[in-house]
Parts: sequence; C-alpha cells; structure tokens
Amino acid sequence: MALLIAGLVLFLGIHFVPTIPAWRNAAVTRWGEQRYKRAFSLASGVGLLLIVAGFALSAMARGATRRFTPRAKYDAMSIGGGILLALVFMAAHRVLFGVRVVPFSL
Repeated sequence: MALLIAGLVLFLGIHFVPTIPAWRNAAVTRWGEQRYKRAFSLASGVGLLLIVAGFALSAMARGATRRFTPRAKYDAMSIGGGILLALVFMAAHRVLFGVRVVPFSL
C-alpha cells in the first residue's frame, strides 16, 4: 500500500507543478525546456509504474486475485468465434477481397 501511495504522491505532485507558473518557469530556466520535459515525463512514468505495482501488490496481499488457468474449451470457442466472425465479414464485404469468397452476400 505504501508503494501505491508513493506513486500517487509522485504522479499527482509532478502534475501539480505546471499549475504554478513560477515553479514551472524556474525549472525551465534552470534546466531548459527539453530537459524539463524529459524530467517531467520520467517522473510521471515512474509514478505511474509505482501506482500499478502498488495496486498489484496490495491486491495480491488482500487475496483479491485468482490464478489464471486457461481451458481447452475456451480456446476452441475463441477460435470458432473468430472463424465465424471472419466468414460473416467476408460474406458482407466480398468486394473488398476482389474475388467471390462465398457464393452469397448479405
């Protein structure tokens, strides 16, 4: 939970800086525009990673996650659904393929 809070403080804190023009102008004057933008992006990215990691760790600590166990029937359903969707698309838009894929159209 501490990691999540640290990430929120960093992410929200760095996004608070541009709202005060004096702080932003001082940082741009000290580092230059490009270095300021790089530092801002890096700090935002680190804050976002801390938020994601903190949330994941706190969810695991609470036991709010389950182990992912794929099943063969779900794979077969996904493949069958994809094939069916592709056939419907091809039937509806056979002109896009340049040849007749199926002898009928919607």
